[in-house]
Amino acid sequence: MTRVYREDRNALTGQTVAVVGYGNQGRSWALNLRDSGLDPRVYVRADASRDQARADGFATIDIAAASHADVVCVLVPDDAIPSLPIERRTDSLTVVEAGIIEAILTELFLSGEVERTYRLVRQVGFAKQLTFHSPTSQYGQLSRRGVFDYLDFAPRMRELIDDFASGRVADEWDAEMQAGVPRLQALKEQHAGAFVQAFEDDLRARLGPLKGQE
Repeated sequence: MTRVYREDRNALTGQTVAVVGYGNQGRSWALNLRDSGLDPRVYVRADASRDQARADGFATIDIAAASHADVVCVLVPDDAIPSLPIERRTDSLTVVEAGIIEAILTELFLSGEVERTYRLVRQVGFAKQLTFHSPTSQYGQLSRRGVFDYLDFAPRMRELIDDFASGRVADEWDAEMQAGVPRLQALKEQHAGAFVQAFEDDLRARLGPLKGQE
């Protein structure tokens, strides 16, 4: 099983850290790792990215040698990964089964991915926004589109609409307010209470200032 270190960067001390690729992602990772006191090495092809890495003071090595590193950070476009001469590790980690909710929150929400996607849908439409995704992402989305079509949401949606149209929700809410909103408080505690807030605050603190909040 892959070991996941959430707090202590010293866990990487003495480890050979390979940063594969030196574009927007690779350069940011390499610079941050170095600023954290580590000694990452940049594995790139002989092109302009290698020149940039050297100009930034990094040792550059051919990509094939990355297989021998203790920690390999592959930071190239998704569709380029299969062509890389790197041995595939067999201890990859499935984030949901492993319970790494931090990775899901960071990738989908705290990174701005979801808001960026929906902003593009608003600005250019679904079809055009799709072109902003990698080919791997496009294939994954389109080839699995409709996977939940067998679920019949219509009856439940009709019930929900009827709840509002009939006035039942309004009556229920009036009674809830008169009682001092006990159910609302219980629901907030269950789904957005102190435990959830502490978890999110801790994660955000460990990630540092988020874009737009500096």
